[in-house]
Amino acid sequence: MSCYGCLTKFSFFTREHSCPNCGFSYCYKCLKEKVIIDEKHKNVCQNCYKKLNKSPDQMASTEAETPDLLLKRLEKLENPSKPPITIFRHSNRLMNLRSGLSSQDKEILERLEKLRAERTPPVLPDESEIKRRLALLQDKSEESIEDQKPQSATGGSSKTEEEQVNDLLKKYMDEAGLDADLETRGNKEFSEIESRLKKLNTSENTSTAHSPNHEPDDGDSITAKIIEKAIEEGKLEKRLQSTTESDSEDLDISDGNRSEEEPEFPWCIICNENATVKCFGCEGNLYCDGCFKQGHEFFNMEDHKFVPFPPEDPTS
Repeated sequence: MSCYGCLTKFSFFTREHSCPNCGFSYCYKCLKEKVIIDEKHKNVCQNCYKKLNKSPDQMASTEAETPDLLLKRLEKLENPSKPPITIFRHSNRLMNLRSGLSSQDKEILERLEKLRAERTPPVLPDESEIKRRLALLQDKSEESIEDQKPQSATGGSSKTEEEQVNDLLKKYMDEAGLDADLETRGNKEFSEIESRLKKLNTSENTSTAHSPNHEPDDGDSITAKIIEKAIEEGKLEKRLQSTTESDSEDLDISDGNRSEEEPEFPWCIICNENATVKCFGCEGNLYCDGCFKQGHEFFNMEDHKFVPFPPEDPTS
């Protein structure tokens, strides 16, 4: 917006002020004249200052001179009575004008008709049409929507405020109960996963505890055993990498001979679960999927050769 007097745009430094007499917006520079309004000195615009400071005689003279000035202006006009403007509201009028027009005039007339058609406001659908479209979007028939009308009208009006509050409380309580059930279920699953992880972590200690010559070890001895085992497995890994394919075949033959001599129990050597993997890098030991993955990732032995156990029948 801008000042009504000097057309200066209002900004942070040029604030907007209102004239207390006429109400128009002015800047502080245009409201310099002071006039008594309602027994108070107030700043007004220049026009209001002139009007308020005019004497009654001046006001009467201006009112009396107005008709004379108007008559003089009308006399100076050459043709004071202009013909009225005719507006053709009927559409057939434009159609009748087509006769006797050139091709260019007809093209202009067609453009005018298109402009009139574009400017006509679109017809908005009523409530029934909106409900019908909504039913089509929701894959519902119009009869089902009409059947729901009396139920919603009577059911909503028959319930009191207290019943509506009770329904809302019941709904919120049901949602809260559902959230609590989901939370308890999640906690239960989390505890099961945690117990499985503890079982995998303590599997090595439990296997040594069942041995007859088991003695309680402190933390340093357990750490030393783990380091020693890792060193031995690293040496075994290097030895396996230097072997050729013939050596691996010999290893398979030796494993077959050993299986004929010693019975091979089909369970994991760590957790006593059913074995699913046979690792050639670990002297043909059997592992379940969890122990094999966790142990080989922990000791960086992911390049060990392994086959599924029991081996698949090639004839099947």
